[in-house]
Amino acid sequence: MGKELSLLNFMVLEHGTMCELLVKFRFQIDHIRNEDVALRAFNNFKEKEQEHVFIEENVVFDFNKDIKKIKVLDVIKKQHKAILKLIEKIDEDLKNKSDVVANAQQLQELMKIHVRLEEEKFYPVLDKELKEHQKKIYNGQDK
Repeated sequence: MGKELSLLNFMVLEHGTMCELLVKFRFQIDHIRNEDVALRAFNNFKEKEQEHVFIEENVVFDFNKDIKKIKVLDVIKKQHKAILKLIEKIDEDLKNKSDVVANAQQLQELMKIHVRLEEEKFYPVLDKELKEHQKKIYNGQDK
């Protein structure tokens, strides 16, 4: 009998990666002020976050009809939209060489709230609802 899969454990790693990329971006704009490095750091974060939201919205949320019963799902979807909107604003600010600090701070705060919500209220419930083969598909282990 193999070890039971946990989407929560997988998502904690995913969230950690995204938050680390965002911290690297913030460090560049707050302290180093190297535009090229900041842009690369932001683009890495943006790509990872967009992929993450796409997978959640188009795969995870469609696994099981009972997922729609999880009370925080609508809040998570609204947060996704707000996160992606802030990413667009920062992207535009970087292209226009405008100040990005306020939007970056807002994004970092929203990410903290979002990650906490998913890790405390969504993924633990989802882990109870999903079958092992569904978890394997999401984790990329169903070959």
